[in-house]
Amino acid sequence: MFCRRSMAGLWRTASGLTKKGKYPLIGSNRALWLSSTLSKKARPNRQSGCKGGKREEIMDPDCKVAIVTGGATGIGYSAAYKLLKHGAKCVVISSRRKEKGVEAVEKLNGRFGKDKALFIQGDVNDEKHFRCLFEEAIGRYGQVDVLFNNAGMMNDKNWQLAVDTNLTSLIRGNFLAFEYMGKNNNHHGGIVVNNASIVGLQTLHGAPVYSATKFGVIGVTRNLGHEYHFRYWYFTRSSIGSGTSPGVLQVLVLHQEFYRFWYFTRSYIGVLQVLVFHQEYYSYWYFDTMFPSGTVKVIRLKLYVALSQTGIRIVALCPGVTDTVLVTGARGKQYNPDWGKEAERLLSSLPGQPTSVTGLAFVDLVRYAPSGTIWVVENSQLLRADIPDRHSYSTVAAKYK
Repeated sequence: MFCRRSMAGLWRTASGLTKKGKYPLIGSNRALWLSSTLSKKARPNRQSGCKGGKREEIMDPDCKVAIVTGGATGIGYSAAYKLLKHGAKCVVISSRRKEKGVEAVEKLNGRFGKDKALFIQGDVNDEKHFRCLFEEAIGRYGQVDVLFNNAGMMNDKNWQLAVDTNLTSLIRGNFLAFEYMGKNNNHHGGIVVNNASIVGLQTLHGAPVYSATKFGVIGVTRNLGHEYHFRYWYFTRSSIGSGTSPGVLQVLVLHQEFYRFWYFTRSYIGVLQVLVFHQEYYSYWYFDTMFPSGTVKVIRLKLYVALSQTGIRIVALCPGVTDTVLVTGARGKQYNPDWGKEAERLLSSLPGQPTSVTGLAFVDLVRYAPSGTIWVVENSQLLRADIPDRHSYSTVAAKYK
């Protein structure tokens, strides 16, 4: 029920303006203020960054369940170790190498306690195996909160396998995370960390395919990490006309600046146009433009339409040269011997770091990184890579009529 005071000044039929006169109404019919405050459950997820020099934690790793591909050694093992050190409930490790996987789990369980780590042997290029990781984790622990898409190879000699492992399987992992972690599928949301590389931000001409796959990882991360996929908006379905509930056939979302969205909801009896303002109290205006007499009857139902989608943050970690087999064995796995020598020369010219640093950086991303962001960990420092808009560095070379 709406109090008389809250409705004062909200009916505008002549001027077509809101109370503050800032945003125009659609058409000339009546506007109805439906909701001034959403329940805590229905509010959109917030993302944090640095505010006043202090970082705001988005996710506490404590009691979380994680999947780490390529987690038997190197960067993946370090990430699993640091997560458990920060209180994670369990880490599910995937690797093709059984001996290394068993050894890793024995070390982790010996350090953090029984059943804190689980090893499942398999290849992330096999969709059944990747799906099994999620299903096993959910079956045992009830949820998955974190996915580290870490499996990869620097092997331009077998470039098709490299593309499948570094990029195709990573994309598959993101989509499986949407399926098994997304709020739109009645899960809790979470975070996906995609392992890219500094050579996804610069060239590595001795290993061009490897570099190209890492450019691809950054592109996937920026697109899937966009707020269109992450944000979880609700609006209340209402009844229009003589208590007739409109059946929603189609919802089209057009993103605008300042988190404003136009929702065009086609119903059986007309079109209800909804303008949602992202304000402190997440207020909603509904504009009825199809009925000359205005809205005859409005009923708030306990039904919510979820828009924009998963509640899963997607971020990328770009390690610099790290002490792993992937880097040390790169020379003999490139397209030809000369390219291998050049790749080794370029990598050796960059500062190195231990895998423990990348593990710390990984946990930092889980705790603090907003969706769609790219992070470099190099020379034992974590840096946010702010990729400029293409218009800021483009120059005109020619004009055509």
